[in-house]
Amino acid sequence: MVSSEYIDYYAVLNIPQHATVDEIRRAYRRKVMDCHPDLFPDNPEKIRLFDTVKEAYETLTHPQKKEIYLQERWRRKANGFALQGAGFSSLEYLKQCLALNRQLAAIDAYRISEQQIFRQLNYLLSEEKITALLEVKDSLMLRSVLEALIPCTRGLSFQYVRVISSAFIQLAGDDAEMKEKISRLISEKKRERRASVWKVPLILLLTILLCLLIYWI
Repeated sequence: MVSSEYIDYYAVLNIPQHATVDEIRRAYRRKVMDCHPDLFPDNPEKIRLFDTVKEAYETLTHPQKKEIYLQERWRRKANGFALQGAGFSSLEYLKQCLALNRQLAAIDAYRISEQQIFRQLNYLLSEEKITALLEVKDSLMLRSVLEALIPCTRGLSFQYVRVISSAFIQLAGDDAEMKEKISRLISEKKRERRASVWKVPLILLLTILLCLLIYWI
């Protein structure tokens, strides 16, 4: 049985398929600076990434290995199998969260469609990403992710926040401060929903009273 997961060595090194040997070598040197075991001896995630980067370099710079790899790569793409990158990186994931936070902070979140914001958050909070992030077991990383993503819900209504709050709660774990912040978020969105329910009838009532007042004057 063919595995649906296959590492895309070009994505690992962040290079195009037509890259030369020198370009592959330079990309490899840049990449190992972010994950070399000598620099991150106590980080299993970095060590796994280094092994993948090294494997990518050795394969793409060896003519016979590269030819076999490209044949298998083409066959998998032709049959609809996904090509995976270097695996999950909590640091890269946090960068994506911070990028979304900056994007929404730079503009009026209420002028963006809720669906668009929800789709971006839902993508970042997918089950597989949450599982991979929890496996890293880095409480500081989890808190940083929550602090980046919770403000992104500013333009969302309760119905959307209710969906993604379960992922927030998973990430919070035993962090009492983060759990309290999530609880306040949910309560705030509930109040906003109740206020919106009464908003239309209240406006209608005020309109009727104003019309009556004008009529009797």
